[in-house]
Amino acid sequence: MNFSYINRSLELYPEENRLLRQARSGDTSAFVQLYDTYVERVYRYIHFLVPNIRVAEGLTFQTFFKAWQQLDRYQVFGSSFVAWLYSVAQNQVAAYYRTHKKTIAPENDFILAARGGDYSREFQTIREGLQFLTTEQQQVLILKFVAGMPNKNISRVMARREGDIRVLQMHALQTLTESLNEIEIKINMPGFQRILEECLMKLANGASTLDNCLTRYPMYAAQLKPLLKTALLLSLGRDVKPMPTFNAYTRTALVQYVGTHPRQPRIIITPAFQRTALAFTVMVALLVATGTAQAQSALPGETLYSWKRASEEVWRTFSLNPVATNIILTERRADELIAVVDDPAQMAIAMQSYLEALARLETNDAATLTTIVLPALVAQQQTLQDAGLSTSELDDYLIELAVLPIVLPTEIPATATDIPPTATDIPPTATDIPSTATHVPPTATDIPPTATDVPPTATDVPPTATEVPPTATDVPTEPPATVDPDATPTDGLD
Repeated sequence: MNFSYINRSLELYPEENRLLRQARSGDTSAFVQLYDTYVERVYRYIHFLVPNIRVAEGLTFQTFFKAWQQLDRYQVFGSSFVAWLYSVAQNQVAAYYRTHKKTIAPENDFILAARGGDYSREFQTIREGLQFLTTEQQQVLILKFVAGMPNKNISRVMARREGDIRVLQMHALQTLTESLNEIEIKINMPGFQRILEECLMKLANGASTLDNCLTRYPMYAAQLKPLLKTALLLSLGRDVKPMPTFNAYTRTALVQYVGTHPRQPRIIITPAFQRTALAFTVMVALLVATGTAQAQSALPGETLYSWKRASEEVWRTFSLNPVATNIILTERRADELIAVVDDPAQMAIAMQSYLEALARLETNDAATLTTIVLPALVAQQQTLQDAGLSTSELDDYLIELAVLPIVLPTEIPATATDIPPTATDIPPTATDIPSTATHVPPTATDIPPTATDVPPTATDVPPTATEVPPTATDVPTEPPATVDPDATPTDGLD
């Protein structure tokens, strides 16, 4: 049987390219035309990978839904559109088997799927044999013999190198052949892979028959015959077609779906452009980082000095602590001033830059100037003097700062505001002191009687002296400070 691996309709004709552009722009009718072109091929690809035709129909339907949603991911210059559809279909098959076990479909499902039922038993044989292969082996055989794709396109669908596809294809064909015929094929012979590919190509182009290939290579006939028969059996899978009712139903449902899920035109950025843009971005970032690092040691008059100043301005703009940043930049200007002291021209530039940095510090509030800026500038003044330099502007500015009243930082007043309430509690305590003081005179008046108890042994005057304290107690109408405790005994004696 003559079969072709190269399906000419897979080529990207101008009409197909036009439909793709229109579909990407949101034209639903263009996408439906693409569906009409490729629905049978997608169904045929899925048919041999899933348990039965019901699953094949459902996944085919889902494949075109996903294709409409992900149409921007298809790149015209990467591979043919149908190859991209096969990739989408493979993802749907893989998603299906993540939740379902692999099983073999009953024969009557394949009879319904076959065109006229002529190859129903062969389709069942293919399906049963594929169950013993890995997913990649199944995929490469279906793409090669059922879908009729060349190795180059298969490598793009499976994201493998073309040489790897050839090796994978030969081992998959060997495994399937051994499974179907219950035999073991030894193909460890030099040049066998090349001969097998040559025979397959001649069979595909109709340039040779199975018997001709075996006659041409009699030494390899025992190995070639079962492998070529399996390839011819697989090629019968190209006769699989979905039921007409499925095509009609799916098309109607797809028209409704794309109509209710419109696409928005998007700017497509190709992978080549993305790689170029990324490489350019990385290169620029490296240049900026390297140049900025080297520029930090540049002095006035050198090539990278302007780059250094520009990077400092960016740093100062986005700094979270502008005062500290400005102090550091002022110290840099002072170091540059010292470094170019022997070059009068650059010395003038460095001095101007230092004065500009100094002027930025003058804009801070008094508290910041006295607590943060002043100590830093005093240290800079000492550094410049040690280098034999002095600036009248810095000296005058430090004098101005020295006469400023010392202002606590802005955080201290908040604590100070809590003091008055405590201070207001002091007066009540102070007001209690006078009352305590008013009781002192009675205590003082009690002392004389105690002192007057001693004399009565010598004289009988004490009765008279005892009369005096009451008189003294009447005096406290005057301030207690005028009372002389020593005078009481004297007055009593008189």
